[in-house]
Amino acid sequence: MTGWLTHLLRCRREVSSRTGDQLPLTAALSNTQLWDQILAAWSMRNFRPDAFSGHDHFFATFDLFGGAFGGRQGDGLAEVAQRDAGQTASSTLRRESDLLGCATADPKPGCDVLVHFDVQVLRNQPPAVVFAQLLFGFELMKADPSWAGLNMVQPEDAAYATGDYALHMKMVRYLRSVYPGEHVTLHAGELVPGLVPPSDLRFHIRQAVNVAGADRIGHGADLRWEKDPDQILRSMKKKGTCLEANLSSNQQILGLYGKRHPIRDYVKAGVRVTLSTDDEGVSRTDMTSQYVKAVLQHHFGYRRLKQFATDGLRCSFLTPSEKKAALKDQAKRFRKFESRFPSS
Repeated sequence: MTGWLTHLLRCRREVSSRTGDQLPLTAALSNTQLWDQILAAWSMRNFRPDAFSGHDHFFATFDLFGGAFGGRQGDGLAEVAQRDAGQTASSTLRRESDLLGCATADPKPGCDVLVHFDVQVLRNQPPAVVFAQLLFGFELMKADPSWAGLNMVQPEDAAYATGDYALHMKMVRYLRSVYPGEHVTLHAGELVPGLVPPSDLRFHIRQAVNVAGADRIGHGADLRWEKDPDQILRSMKKKGTCLEANLSSNQQILGLYGKRHPIRDYVKAGVRVTLSTDDEGVSRTDMTSQYVKAVLQHHFGYRRLKQFATDGLRCSFLTPSEKKAALKDQAKRFRKFESRFPSS
């Protein structure tokens, strides 16, 4: 039995034994001890490595959400949109709108957050299943503009994910030729030595960029172990491939932070870099925290933070008109903010 599955079962047993298999999950709203136990099992809050790594604990959380989150996706979306609005000022979308009062005379700030979705393809599945999911994802993006991009999820170091990685990249390349214009963002290089054999550290970013032709890659954490990383950086800059840097996630899951993290390599090479959480629920973080880490751990200044935010929109999968409007609004917000600090 793999470590993550053992840990998942342990988490379930702990919550089950501590509740005596009798209490409904809603009891946690008034039972502080139970609430704390659930958060410890279902997120990275107060995580302390013992028999399990941050990597195993993080990926074990996702299977725990099914029963609690079924039919409540709109509630979760409303929470995330409202939280995002606080940091910056389908049926699921309808539920979000209802919860935020978007059609009322007093809408909440979250109504101003533009929402699109990425299709999730499970990469640790047999090849035929992965291809079927990819095909469905491209069809969904073609049919419904709410679905703006496609991503491959599950641990990149899992058995199928590593063994079939090159095949997956060829699948994506083929389907992109059949469905031109659809967007792809791939988690690539979410690896460090010890998770996989050295050979698997040599090509994941390269193939995501040069074979699959991803518009963005997430993580890119194993850059320095890849074969000829300078060539990869030149290719990313030339192709306009963006990097989603996940500072909290990489620290919690991979133990990669500070000078060991390659974010400065990407910035120095002229690659467009954005900041993201991946993900704020399990990692117990938000976007503001990523900018704080960029300053405290990597010593970036205001101009670079501003560039991260601007590149976040430039690398987005918004329509051209949406992107133009968003960049215009962002520039207006920057001017308003900067006017508070006139230069001497």
